Amino acid sequence: GTCRPGPGATSAGKTGIENPAQPRLLLLIAGGIGVVPLLSVIDGSPDLPTKVFYNAHTKESLIYEEKFYYWNSRDNFQSHCQVGRFKDEEIFPCLKTFPVSRF
Repeated sequence: GTCRPGPGATSAGKTGIENPAQPRLLLLIAGGIGVVPLLSVIDGSPDLPTKVFYNAHTKESLIYEEKFYYWNSRDNFQSHCQVGRFKDEEIFPCLKTFPVSRF
């Protein structure tokens, strides 16, 4: 089938996904090396409330620790980084305190 942009997102070429409405917050979930594309999103959105869930298989695999340390000094940034997968009961309570809107 053909992938078509929905009402909440459009294709934006080299920059990835772009929301046509001004975003009010970021909720990012990444595992291992999958965090790399999200780093520029975080850097490019310093004024947005941001919550990141990031995990890896080993402590050595948790990369860019210095970036997360710096970002965590922001009042509007919170990260949850850990070795091993997140369990539902670890993520769901955090989501309740982070307002989410639907498109």
